[in-house]
Amino acid sequence: MKRGDAVKKTLRFAAVLSTSLLLLASPAVTAFAASNTDANTTQGVSRPYPGWLTLFGSRGGVVKEIQAQLNKDGFSVGPVDGDFGPLTLHGVKAFQAAHHLVTDGVVGPVTWDALFPQGESPLVAAVQRYLQTRNDVVSFAVFDKLNNQTYVYNPYGTFDTASTVKPLILATLLHQDEVRHVKLTATENILAIPMIEQSNNSDATALWNLIGGSVGVQSFANLAGMHSTTADKYGYWGLTTTTALDQVHLMEDFAYPNPLLSAADRAYALNLMSHVVSWERWGVSAGVPYTAYLALKNGWLPLATGNWEINSVGYVDGGGRNYVIAVLTRNNPTEQYGIVTAEGISRIVFSDLGSTK
Repeated sequence: MKRGDAVKKTLRFAAVLSTSLLLLASPAVTAFAASNTDANTTQGVSRPYPGWLTLFGSRGGVVKEIQAQLNKDGFSVGPVDGDFGPLTLHGVKAFQAAHHLVTDGVVGPVTWDALFPQGESPLVAAVQRYLQTRNDVVSFAVFDKLNNQTYVYNPYGTFDTASTVKPLILATLLHQDEVRHVKLTATENILAIPMIEQSNNSDATALWNLIGGSVGVQSFANLAGMHSTTADKYGYWGLTTTTALDQVHLMEDFAYPNPLLSAADRAYALNLMSHVVSWERWGVSAGVPYTAYLALKNGWLPLATGNWEINSVGYVDGGGRNYVIAVLTRNNPTEQYGIVTAEGISRIVFSDLGSTK
């Protein structure tokens, strides 16, 4: 979201009371208040329980993680496609039996903890040490394709998306066209290119309306397993709320084969994100060599309080790495402060993932 959208943020959320307190009344800001006090004290773990049962018929990024881990542990479930079908059900039951668990085929907290033993990774520990030198509130998630491992810090902290919602708008558009068995129209293409490459807000609004607004976006987010993402029902797309883990799930759908987006649509979206204008290529690009493939989208939002929300999501392939990453921040005193935080994390991630190969 461009700086001018601070006006929208103020109009929607802010009312100055006689006591000079800022009244924050939306669900997005309620989540902000609930998570802000302890967000940076959350322990970094390889993958915490997501908070819901995953079972036959489930779809999305969490299912992919379960499938990848089962395959890694020797309980073959076939392709990691995010679809909890018969093979995945069989694999879960076999895993449960081998670990003396109830063999119901449902991945609840007990089965999850057996699949993903909780423990701090060196990468997360390095990020935590870095964040001790920063004063903003941060959440990040990384999926390393080369070892099928997800690394997170404060993974369920809720943040406004700002312009990082634009890849979600694009994914919704592409999926809807696939379902209707139609190609991207010339008008849709003309709107999509500047929405991603130049972060054009007018084009984002036009596409948001074209795909059904919050209803259309929420429908796709649910299909993609983005259970902690809520599309703004009032039409302020930049105030859609999300988590770093949900953003990583979305970036996985762009980077790797899945049932929601065709190979052609994934290539189209990644091509746009790999051609973002140079002055907006900060964030998760830091530390990534020019020889590596990089697709990214950033978001920045000045708040009525004077602070900034700064977000950066992307896909990196090269230099012995292949991963998707999301860094979400708030309580930044300036725009540049948040950018520095995101870039510090990006440098750690690229460096540490290389040292584990």
